[in-house]
Amino acid sequence: MDYSNFTDCQLMLMYSHGCEEAFDELFLRHCKGLYRYLKRMTDDVGEAEDMLQETFVRVARNAKSYEPAASFKAWLYRIATNRCLSHLKGRGRLKLLAFPGEVSDEVATDKPFQQARDMEVTEAFKEAVVELSAPLRAAVVLRDLEQYTYPEAAAILDIPVGTVKTHVHRGRKILRQKLARHLREDVCNGL
Repeated sequence: MDYSNFTDCQLMLMYSHGCEEAFDELFLRHCKGLYRYLKRMTDDVGEAEDMLQETFVRVARNAKSYEPAASFKAWLYRIATNRCLSHLKGRGRLKLLAFPGEVSDEVATDKPFQQARDMEVTEAFKEAVVELSAPLRAAVVLRDLEQYTYPEAAAILDIPVGTVKTHVHRGRKILRQKLARHLREDVCNGL
């Protein structure tokens, strides 16, 4: 049977009634995006892989409690986010994720100054995000790095949209303050 035409909700209901292939389809649909998100939250490939597995194990265990009216993706990411934040809190230190536009390992010989500058800004960004509180960090990662809408981020974090907007605003403000020197240098270099 081809499961690709079913919605996530339908697949989840099919799985809750014993159809393991439906679960496999859900995993295939969501594993890459969820893995990328977890890797950005943990900055550790091994931890991201472990949390990905743990998240899907929890989905399987809680299949009967899934409410079809809720977005499966929001429910999935909420499980992953809660697990991730608990883990990071227990670890005692939040590390950072991959920054979009990160400099590749390849050396660009025609623009070595710009490449060095990009690497410096990327590292400064990572350090600044590391210092964000867990709620601000989760909101900024979901909204600005994972490109979720405010309502989607709110559903994932299980908080009101206004709270997500506040967290994102505060997180961006902190990041701007911490990166002010780099932002000013970029403006000066652009003149």
